[in-house]
Amino acid sequence: MDPIFITKNGFGDMVIMSMEAYDSLINSAYIDNAIEVAEREIKEGRPNISAKEAFRRLDSKGEGYATM
Repeated sequence: MDPIFITKNGFGDMVIMSMEAYDSLINSAYIDNAIEVAEREIKEGRPNISAKEAFRRLDSKGEGYATM
């Protein structure tokens, strides 16, 4: 279902959307923010880690991600 946009005096006021659309929007915003943070860290010269190391760290937290 597409979101429903409600206006007041010709300006956007409210949006009604399904929970699935809302979850998708929130997940997308979370991913966009994570990418922005990572790009900023790279520009600041912070050390990065390999994908293999990232998965190792996630697995050590019990997140259940597959290792590379």
